[in-house]
Amino acid sequence: MGREIPEHVKAFIAEHIRSVVELEALVLLQKHRDRDWTAVEMGKELRIDEQWAAQNIVDLTQRGLAWCSADQPPRCRYAPKTMELDQAIQELALLYDQRRVSVIQLIYSKPTDPIQSFAEAFRFRKGKR
Repeated sequence: MGREIPEHVKAFIAEHIRSVVELEALVLLQKHRDRDWTAVEMGKELRIDEQWAAQNIVDLTQRGLAWCSADQPPRCRYAPKTMELDQAIQELALLYDQRRVSVIQLIYSKPTDPIQSFAEAFRFRKGKR
């Protein structure tokens, strides 16, 4: 595999991935695509809080990357809404295994919320002009 992360994978990260934990939740679903997961099970597997796992499941489902049942508790599985998304996720999962630091750097180098960035630019700090 080349040294550069492909542009379409970078674009996928920019549009769909907000945190490393969210990426790990998506990769977990992708690697076990035939399994349904509850938030409790995902939380245990990823060693995160159940509520955090539940929020990641909701976020991934809202973006068309996963599907959740109406059961109680809800069960979630890998279900990207397009073949292009599936392909990008598969490539991203492979890159995350091979070049973890590069992928993490991409996630955290993304611009933050534009409104928040704008507000930060005009924040006055005590002692500075």
